[in-house]
Amino acid sequence: MKNLLFIPLVMLFYSCCFYNDCGASRDYTYPYKAVYMDRDVFERAIAIKPIQDIDTSGKIYVYQDYIFVNDVYKGFHIYNNQDPSNPVLIHFLEVPGATDMAIKNDVVYINQATDLIALELDLEAQSVTVTKRIADTFPTIQAPDGWSYAKQQEGSVIVDWIEN
Repeated sequence: MKNLLFIPLVMLFYSCCFYNDCGASRDYTYPYKAVYMDRDVFERAIAIKPIQDIDTSGKIYVYQDYIFVNDVYKGFHIYNNQDPSNPVLIHFLEVPGATDMAIKNDVVYINQATDLIALELDLEAQSVTVTKRIADTFPTIQAPDGWSYAKQQEGSVIVDWIEN
């Protein structure tokens, strides 16, 4: 009786290998691919740029006469809000890997991928100066589906994810 149960089980396992080619290696394509930036380029990449369209809007921050709209992992669109019925887009603050910000006493704090940075922002002179950087404050940015398909590479930072 035991032999009668054993034979169908062996056949079942054998058929799985036969149809699925158990010995073959499989290349799995992940749905997202990490975008890396060399750390030295990453740390120098903060700049005021000409206005541009919003790709993926994130959080909105209002400070004095300005509105900051996060473009997820890219930076912040800056609007002059002196006339709240007609805000005017004036600059784009490029900060690769950025998703959030806060401002206190005219110091702008931004999470830039894994780092926390503090900067002085002079919109009239169109200048930005990083005054402090605390590296590796935050965990590595994960893919949009919540998984991490890639590891942080030595000397680089994951600043975004794109569809594969």
